[in-house]
Amino acid sequence: MAKGKHEAPSKRRISASITHSRRRPISAPASRRRRRSGVKLLPLAAALVLIIGVAAGSTMAYLTDESAALSGSYTAGVVDCEVQSDYSVENTGNVAAYVRVTLVQNYVDGAGNVCSAHEDITPANPAGWVYQDGFYYYTQILAPGSATVPAASSDLHEADDGCTVKTTLYAQVIQAEPAHAITDAWDYSPAA
Repeated sequence: MAKGKHEAPSKRRISASITHSRRRPISAPASRRRRRSGVKLLPLAAALVLIIGVAAGSTMAYLTDESAALSGSYTAGVVDCEVQSDYSVENTGNVAAYVRVTLVQNYVDGAGNVCSAHEDITPANPAGWVYQDGFYYYTQILAPGSATVPAASSDLHEADDGCTVKTTLYAQVIQAEPAHAITDAWDYSPAA
């Protein structure tokens, strides 16, 4: 047969290669996946609500708590002192106290004006007082209403220029109890 115009095409075999791709595992639909992540958040949300509830409840209990009225009375301790004319210190408070003093001596004229400072300051009874860091500490606890031994001499010494020695005693007291009060406030430890 001659090849003509109208000749039927030859049947050729077309071989197609089919490749198989690996299949992914079938996953849950998107709605199920969301539910699973929601299930993971549920315990976390519940714990958070529980913590907030406990905190709010505790705060309300604290702010609304009431106590019964207290009965009885007490007297506050009073720590006070007064310097006497003989340079002793009297405990005018109502609790036992430790005493410390600082002495200032100056030469003064007849009008009370300071002429010059006087250097020699010696307590009248060294056995009753201990000197440390610019203060004289009384060595005993002073009961309410009692007084120390004099901390200075009241003798007036006249200088060449007509001035006299004036001794000024500044006293401080601190309660004797608790025992650490004196150490905490004054950095001084009384002899046991």
